[in-house]
Amino acid sequence: MPRAAKKDPLATIGRGFLDPRSFVSRDGRQFLYGEDMSVRRHEVFERSGGFCEEPGCNRQIYEELPHWHPNALHVHHIKPRSKGGAEDMANLQAACTRCHKKHHSDQELRWSGKS
Repeated sequence: MPRAAKKDPLATIGRGFLDPRSFVSRDGRQFLYGEDMSVRRHEVFERSGGFCEEPGCNRQIYEELPHWHPNALHVHHIKPRSKGGAEDMANLQAACTRCHKKHHSDQELRWSGKS
């Protein structure tokens, strides 16, 4: 569970989540895991019409490709969960591999210790 998010048991029970780790926080944000995130991922793909939603990019993307493929679907959190973002559709963007890497290029340096 994200550190700042506090689970709202009553709101969570009513959602019928598929994964027991998924929950609704007290401030109404959804945190999805496993099958629940797979369903949301598909919804993001359907909304995109099969194209990267990054402005200026028109690369066609596919759900079934491995994550390293240039045309693979990546679901990008516009506002990271660690900064208060959630898995609602307004905060998720369908992105191709190149655009998703561009969004996280500064973080890759920190994670790899090359900063």
